[in-house]
Amino acid sequence: MVRKLTSIVAALTLAAALIPAPQAHAINREIHYTVWYVCVFGPSPTEPIGEWTRYCDGSLGGWGVLPNECAPGNPDHCCETDVVYGDICEE
Repeated sequence: MVRKLTSIVAALTLAAALIPAPQAHAINREIHYTVWYVCVFGPSPTEPIGEWTRYCDGSLGGWGVLPNECAPGNPDHCCETDVVYGDICEE
């Protein structure tokens, strides 16, 4: 009886795993990030230390310090990230 029940559960689990799931976009808009170093007293920063884009497929491309990360070697976490939402992703 236990073998039969185990076989049925295994077969149902395998069948459920083989059913294709609908594909979903990772996000529904492109997101643009600009990372600024903000630990200096005085005027606002004029040049970013990182610029990144999260594309519709979920990939991330850009340069410099990643969003919400601190400048390398700085224990004070002196970064600020501006977020701008871009184009709507097509289905």
